[in-house]
Amino acid sequence: MATDRAYIAALAEKRLAEFIKTRPADAKQYSIKLTSGSTAAPIISVSENLEHYFKTYSKSVSAVVGFASMNLRMANAMYARHHTTDNPRRILFLDVNDLVPGLGELLGDLAPDLIRGFPSFMVRISEHMREADMHAVKYLVFAGELFTDARVTFFKTHYPNAIVRRMYIAGEMGPISALDCGHLPCNCYHPMAGVTLTIDNPNELGIGAVLVTKTIEDGVRVEDYRIGDTARWRTEPCACGAPLAFEIMGRDGFDYIKILGTLLRVEEVERVLAPFAHRLAEYRVEAAEVSTDVGSKGQLTLRVYSPGGMTSEAADALLNTFADTLYMTPTKTLRRLIVEGIFLPPRLEQEPVSFMGPGKAFKLRFVQ
Repeated sequence: MATDRAYIAALAEKRLAEFIKTRPADAKQYSIKLTSGSTAAPIISVSENLEHYFKTYSKSVSAVVGFASMNLRMANAMYARHHTTDNPRRILFLDVNDLVPGLGELLGDLAPDLIRGFPSFMVRISEHMREADMHAVKYLVFAGELFTDARVTFFKTHYPNAIVRRMYIAGEMGPISALDCGHLPCNCYHPMAGVTLTIDNPNELGIGAVLVTKTIEDGVRVEDYRIGDTARWRTEPCACGAPLAFEIMGRDGFDYIKILGTLLRVEEVERVLAPFAHRLAEYRVEAAEVSTDVGSKGQLTLRVYSPGGMTSEAADALLNTFADTLYMTPTKTLRRLIVEGIFLPPRLEQEPVSFMGPGKAFKLRFVQ
């Protein structure tokens, strides 16, 4: 029988209550985490710190760890503080509040040989690093976001001597893939030992919902748990010899897209475009990361079908409203992100005929 989210939420709540009521003797071996809530209501979970998250540290002398948010920064820092055997001599933990003048000098003094975190956040950290310091980095270890062609180009260009490794992790499930073998393309992974993956109800391209079966905390067996992502099996053999590999394609239902440290949510898009409902028979927002002379930037394209077409004045009004009122962080609109140089101005593409046929009625799309 498939495990549903309500069961996972109840299990997490029970485990948290027991942890607070009866503190374990080895409490420092645990982390309390909050899931993003993008799939459903957030879950507060207590989990034992797992050594395999940090095995890459054993090869490092100085490391930078950055996952953008304060809670992930603290979870990583607390683990490293109490597990020093394989840690680098120096680790700098960063979140978004650390991206300030003077960071570059600190990074230069640290001289990291390993960087670990979200790819989009690492791009922003790189803006504070000298070229020589980036060329000295030996290892890049990423998790938590889809990799794009723009990101691949960025890291190959700025970190030409670094070995890149990626891992696929879900907030309430923990690791799902092994640390990648180095032979697979972007967003492709081998299942971790002890994890069984099912691609549910695949379409004509083999893409379906990811269902995970694994044993989590306290020996609880989770069966066919829907984590909210879509994937497909790779048919090409891997040079490492592992028999199975899968490719992550995006979110199931496309209810949100993570891009450059921001969150594009379908509910927010619907709110912003509601006043134009009389004009827009169909619309879709396509998000992409594009390479520019000054680094990687976000680009949103609004594809619309408006029977009879739209005048240039109406199109300009639509784009201006979209940029001025679409919130992509709790406090920043798309317009603000454009001013800060994180995004390019949005584009509008008018389709002459209906383009959202059967199986294509999703309103968000990540373009790689």
